Amino acid sequence: MPEQNINSFREMIRIIIPALVAVFLFIFSSFYLFIPKFEKSLLEDKKLMLRELVQSSWYVVKHLDKEVSQGKYSLKDAQTKAIHHFQSMRYGSDDKDYFWITDFTPVCIMHPYRPDLEGKDLSALVDPNGTRIFMEFVQKVEEQGEGYVSYMWQWMDDQTRIVPKISFVKEYKPWGWIIGTGIYLEDVEAQIASMKKGLTVASVNILILVLLIASYQIYRAFNVLKLRQQVLRDLAFKNLILSTQQETSLDGIIVVNENGEMVSSNQRFLTMWGIPAAAVKPKNNELILQLILPKLVNPEQFLDKVNYLYDHQNEKSIDEIILKDDRVFDRYSSPMSGPDGTYLGRVWYFRDISYQKQAEEEKSILEDQLRQAQKIEAIGTLAGGIAHDFNNILTPILGYSEMALEDLPPDSPAVSEIQEVVRAANRAKELISRILTFSRQAEQEWKPLKIQYVLKEALKLLRASIPTTIEIKQETDPQCGAVFADPTQIHQIIMNLCTNAYHAMQKSGGILAVSLNEIELDAEDLPSKITLVPGPYVRLEVTDNGVGMNQVTMGRIFEPYFTTKPTGKGTGLGLSVVHGIVKSCGGEITVYSEPGLGTTFHLYFPVIEEEQLLSETDNNLQIPTGDEKILLVDDEEIIVILEKQILEKLGYQVTAFTDSEEALHAFSNKPESFDLLITDLTMPRITGIQLAREVISVRDDIPIILCSGFSETMNGEQAMALGIREYIMKPVIKKNFAQTVRKVLDEKRSPAV
Repeated sequence: MPEQNINSFREMIRIIIPALVAVFLFIFSSFYLFIPKFEKSLLEDKKLMLRELVQSSWYVVKHLDKEVSQGKYSLKDAQTKAIHHFQSMRYGSDDKDYFWITDFTPVCIMHPYRPDLEGKDLSALVDPNGTRIFMEFVQKVEEQGEGYVSYMWQWMDDQTRIVPKISFVKEYKPWGWIIGTGIYLEDVEAQIASMKKGLTVASVNILILVLLIASYQIYRAFNVLKLRQQVLRDLAFKNLILSTQQETSLDGIIVVNENGEMVSSNQRFLTMWGIPAAAVKPKNNELILQLILPKLVNPEQFLDKVNYLYDHQNEKSIDEIILKDDRVFDRYSSPMSGPDGTYLGRVWYFRDISYQKQAEEEKSILEDQLRQAQKIEAIGTLAGGIAHDFNNILTPILGYSEMALEDLPPDSPAVSEIQEVVRAANRAKELISRILTFSRQAEQEWKPLKIQYVLKEALKLLRASIPTTIEIKQETDPQCGAVFADPTQIHQIIMNLCTNAYHAMQKSGGILAVSLNEIELDAEDLPSKITLVPGPYVRLEVTDNGVGMNQVTMGRIFEPYFTTKPTGKGTGLGLSVVHGIVKSCGGEITVYSEPGLGTTFHLYFPVIEEEQLLSETDNNLQIPTGDEKILLVDDEEIIVILEKQILEKLGYQVTAFTDSEEALHAFSNKPESFDLLITDLTMPRITGIQLAREVISVRDDIPIILCSGFSETMNGEQAMALGIREYIMKPVIKKNFAQTVRKVLDEKRSPAV
């Protein structure tokens, strides 16, 4: 027999046998699996229907019983109404299914097809199987309150035809009734018989259809076999074209046949994967995989995709694969088909996109940094609004506290308490200053200072916020020299480092040790990584015995936006800001840590030669006074009252307004009656800047002091440029306020700066 005929016969067997098996499985599963299961399911549905019908009828009786209790019906009328209701109820095919009622004797109360049983004791009534039907009903409701009972009963009103039936009964105790309804099992059997008939017809039709399809497939297979030789010839020519394209491509390319065996590859593929040319042999996939898989981060994923595409021959695919040397390849695969659509193999393309991925990662990092910067900018905007309102609140607190201290005798017990209020208010003032500095909305104040004073205040605040499970040990040399820095930034450094230490010990507690001393660094003392010059330095050391860090983490802690905290619990800016502040002071910061052994930070600040320290102002210095006439304007009434009292106690004659329009009107009427204007910046209708301009337009030599809780659009230099003599930030402190007022009045004849 010719080989072509053998192949044709094999193709015919390959098509027909699965088709016949499929038909057989369909018939077998339909008649021996599906129908029995459906019959059981149908019976359960019927039983559930009976239960729901009786339950609904039970609620009808309960409703009538309720109306009896409400006096709408007598018990007899209600029962009669219920009986008439159930007598007329029918359901099911041909409306043959019905309800009946008995009592617990059992005496039949109502039966639509057997009125002859009504009023009779049915306890002795049995079916052909010997079942005492109505006693079964009574027993079921006495045991369970409701339930199903199977028995034999007449077909509707035909007492000669006895058929199987199943009923559901439920008691209604208040009336002593048993309500029931049932279905004839012949209905279920009729439905099953109808289904079997339909499935038989469908099986025959399916068999005929399968045979027709199989015949068509056999016919088609013969044609495919005839075309295969032509396809193979065409494929040979295409392979020639493909091999030329492969060698000129920048992608690594391999071609596999319909069995998944490699038939060709280009030099670029060998170069990308580091495969020697001698290892490439036709249909030798195992050797190629042995050379490729060890280079992959996830070889299982690589093989899973290959196997999937061999099972799904007509699908295309593109994915990324990562190599252990951090290179990333795009992998693209497309099937090859003959003219008739026959699957002939597959082409795989590999493109090195490592540089592209690196660029995308860098872009993502920059976008994350931009989002973080935008968050910080939003915080800054919020901080400005808080600062304005909070400084207005602090003004009367500080002012009235200072006035109260002046009025109290020195030995009064209230003096120390009010002094604490003043200290707390000043701390709040400094807090606002730190917030504004952090958000870059307040100028930094660089000056000589001794860190030990800032350290003492910062640790006092930390002790109140850190739980007692963490012990704070402090060792400070009071003789440390001065450094040149911004006090607020130094406070920020201490708070940040100590807060990080607290987080490192948060779960188990520990010891936070802070020390400050002055040291002399020689050239030999300086490690190679510290870019300091020899000389005197103030060294701040912060140590914890928390979880510690590994070398990788230590190498990144000063990077912007790097954080070890969970998402939502850190911006990654803390230590990078600390690093920037220390560097701006001409100092250096080092860190040592080991996992499980804690962390130590050393901060070095160069000691300045001349100590021009900002010491605490002597409260006993004379506060300047005067008798000039002052126009005072602020939309906050409590601030106006406070400042007016302060100025009047200093001897000045004060005219105060909370309405800037009224103040402008008063000044315009008598401009020579005032020696000084003190105005708030932010006010309704006419702002402080607008008021100053209007006043200067009327009288250009009038000195003006501008007060503000905070402004994004105005600072001291801008105020001076508008002709305003002084710019005071709230909260107003009496001594500073008095000195500023006196200074401006004494310079009244001088031109505005």
